[in-house]
Amino acid sequence: MKRIMIFLTLFAIMSWQGGQAQTSPVKLLDLSLFPLIETGLPDAYPTKYRISFKISDISLAQTVHFMLGTAQNQSDILSAEATVVNNNGVYYLSHNSAEFPMLGKEARFELIITQAQWEAFSVATLFVTDTAGQNTNSLYFNK
Repeated sequence: MKRIMIFLTLFAIMSWQGGQAQTSPVKLLDLSLFPLIETGLPDAYPTKYRISFKISDISLAQTVHFMLGTAQNQSDILSAEATVVNNNGVYYLSHNSAEFPMLGKEARFELIITQAQWEAFSVATLFVTDTAGQNTNSLYFNK
């Protein structure tokens, strides 16, 4: 009877662990949004923002997902992606035909956010899909 209970307990633990979502070994830190101020433009003109974060191993990253939403993990205001590009061992994030070089562990790209989008969002969410198709931890920027 004890052997059956031990077996059932081990089976339940293994089944529970198998049901958990796989997460990437790539880790993210320090999400920041910086407005890039351009002078001489009308107030209603969309503003370009620099999105930056730190990543543990860019060589394992494939796609950066960035969302503006009314809550965490929501993209009801804006959704954007940047692709990781390796050019002879130098890594870049590519977004809208522009490439942004990695600076050590810091990744960054630029994104246009309209005034209406800026006013509407509450939380920015960023995560990365790695080369194995697994998602990293998510970073949040609360406005």
